[in-house]
Amino acid sequence: MSQNTLINIGKTIIIVALATVFILLINKLGKKKVLASDKYSSKNGTKDPVPFIVIQIVSVLLAILAGIGILDAWGFNVTQLFAGLGIASAIIGLALQDTIKDVFMGSHL
Repeated sequence: MSQNTLINIGKTIIIVALATVFILLINKLGKKKVLASDKYSSKNGTKDPVPFIVIQIVSVLLAILAGIGILDAWGFNVTQLFAGLGIASAIIGLALQDTIKDVFMGSHL
């Protein structure tokens, strides 16, 4: 193996390790926060599902960023990928605008 290949493998291992640690940390802290707020659940005993959704969204975003970091470590051009993700997020945000508004207003009540 060449030296560049070993360096790329090392970068990949570091990125995967950091992403795993951050995802586990966010899951653990998020569950503690959600479990601590159980006593403040609604009158009928149901829990608010929004924090779980936020934890999952952040975890998926961290995994995507780790994948992009791995692609960058191996020499792929990720600039076009970021542009595509920006356009896709704008489209998804516009398409789900009413749904997201309803979720936040429902959690506010």
